[in-house]
Amino acid sequence: MHRLLANTLVRLSLPWVHSWARRTSQLALHHGRPLTPLESAAATQSGVQHPEHIRILAVPSFPMPGFAWQQRLAATLGFDGRSTAGMALHYAIFLRHDVADDLSLLRHEATHTAQAERLGGLRIFLHLYLSSCLIHGYDDCPFELEARSLAATPHPPHLPQPPTLT
Repeated sequence: MHRLLANTLVRLSLPWVHSWARRTSQLALHHGRPLTPLESAAATQSGVQHPEHIRILAVPSFPMPGFAWQQRLAATLGFDGRSTAGMALHYAIFLRHDVADDLSLLRHEATHTAQAERLGGLRIFLHLYLSSCLIHGYDDCPFELEARSLAATPHPPHLPQPPTLT
């Protein structure tokens, strides 16, 4: 997708996406569990500065933002909660209950938490993440490439800079 169109779509949808993300993250922050020592170490290795703030909530499926038509549109753009195994909304990490013990998945989601920390919070992370997904596609989104790379590396040698929209 063209950069200008992607940024326009994200700017128009960001207020309701951010509102949904804040409300949804409260579920995990209030009802989720803290990290175990092993999970905390994995989050730290993924670049998280404050793993003590993370809460994990195992869920049977993922809530998606918006009305049914918005969810269908999101699914056509690659954001379909039915195939989602994990989702990080800053310090709130949702893991599908059948893979909630997968440390590699936790490292992947913790990388998104670290990205949000580096960028200054959930709103700017959502803006850049969604724009990047629309521009590059989900599989080639720099945020996802970083998360997949760190998830595959049990002990990352260094922490990269936040992805940009290049």
